[in-house]
Amino acid sequence: MRLRILKKNGVKVVSATEHIAEDSTGILLESLLEGYAELFCCVLSMSYLNKQPR
Repeated sequence: MRLRILKKNGVKVVSATEHIAEDSTGILLESLLEGYAELFCCVLSMSYLNKQPR
């Protein structure tokens, strides 16, 4: 989601660690990586919230 907003505003995001093609496979790879990042944030947040004293 964040990547789409950046691209919509003319920002080109370049990975320093992975070569991502600018074709249909690149679009798929970017979507997967963004999805994993979003999932990781959610899991980390849930883990943190569960450890908070109530």
